[in-house]
Amino acid sequence: MPVDAVTPPDQDASPRPSPALIEPAQTPEPAPTPAPAPAAAPATTGGGDSSGDDADADADADADADADADEPPSLRRSGRKTRRATGQSFRALGLGVTYQRDASGEDGSDAELSIGVVPDDTDLGGLEIGAEVLAAGALKDSSLDSGTVGLHGWLTAGRLTLALYAVGGVAGEDAPEHAGANLAFQGSAGVEYEIGPADTPWLTLGAGAQLGVQSRMQIGDEDGASTYLARARTLGAVANASMTFLYGAPGSLTAQVPRLEVWAEISAARARGDRTSEVPLAVLRPAGESRELIATAGVSVNLPIAGSPHRVLSAGLFGGVHPQRDTVGGVDDSSAPLLLGTSLSYAGRF
Repeated sequence: MPVDAVTPPDQDASPRPSPALIEPAQTPEPAPTPAPAPAAAPATTGGGDSSGDDADADADADADADADADEPPSLRRSGRKTRRATGQSFRALGLGVTYQRDASGEDGSDAELSIGVVPDDTDLGGLEIGAEVLAAGALKDSSLDSGTVGLHGWLTAGRLTLALYAVGGVAGEDAPEHAGANLAFQGSAGVEYEIGPADTPWLTLGAGAQLGVQSRMQIGDEDGASTYLARARTLGAVANASMTFLYGAPGSLTAQVPRLEVWAEISAARARGDRTSEVPLAVLRPAGESRELIATAGVSVNLPIAGSPHRVLSAGLFGGVHPQRDTVGGVDDSSAPLLLGTSLSYAGRF
C-alpha cells in the first residue's frame, strides 16, 4: 500500500528569547528535524499475508460476473423458421407466442419456452459454448398440431457461431385409422455471422440445413386430392438476414439491447415418404411428395422493462408468401397464399 505523506510536527513550542535579547555573536540552534517514517514492507507472496491478493482476485471475479450479468438474454425470433444461433445464457429464459393466418383462411399459432443450462464463460479450446433446453407446442385451425422438446447447443468464435438443434415429439396430423402416436424428429445445423461492433452488431447473416423424420405426414388438399406418407422424410434449407438499430446509449445498462430489428428470411423444403394402407380395406393410398417455399419479412420492437437489460419484451409483425406444390398420385396441386402474422415474446434472467 502507498504510505501517506508525513507532515513534520510543529517546532518546539517553549518560549524563545526575543530577538532584541540575543547577542550578535549568538545564533539560535535550529530545531531538530524529525526522522522520516519507515517505508511500508512489501507484501510477500510466499508465507506472508495474502489477504490483499485474495481481495483483488475476488474483485476481479465480481467484475467478470457483473460483465456477464449485463449481457441481455437472447431475443426470440418469432415468425421465422430458425432460432438464433446463440440461445439463452445460464439462468435466462425466453417465452414467446406467434399467430399467423394465410389468405386461404388457414391459421396457426405456436408457443415456445427456452431455458439456458450452461454456466457463463464455459469454453472448449478457446471457443465459447452454450446450450438451452426447448419446449414448444403448435396449434393449427384451433387443434393441436405438434408438441416437441429438444436441445440447442452452439459454439462461438469471435463473430462466427455454429449451432446444432435436436427436437422430437408428436405431430397432430395422422391417418384416421392409426390410433398410436405420430412421432416426429428433426435435427438441424446452422451458422451465423455478425457484422459491426462486437456488442452492437448492425447486421447478422444466417444459414442452415434441416432434416426431419415423421411417422405419417398428410400432404395435398384436405378438400381434394390428399394422402398420408409413411416414414416421411423432410429435407430443408434456410437463409436469413436481420438488421438491428437504436441500441441504448453507450455506457447505459441497455447499451446492448436494440430497440428495432428488421429481418427477412427464405426457406425451402421437400418431403417424401412411403405409401400407407387404408384399414380395414387394406387399400394402398397413393404415393406423393410435397415441396414448399416460404419467403417472409418482418419488424420487431424490443422494450427493456423498467430500463433493465435482463427483462425485455418484444412485439413483432411479419408477412410473406408460401408457395407449395403437392403431388398426389401423379396429380399436382399448387397454391401460393399470402400470410400475415404477429408475435409477442419475453426474455429475461432469473
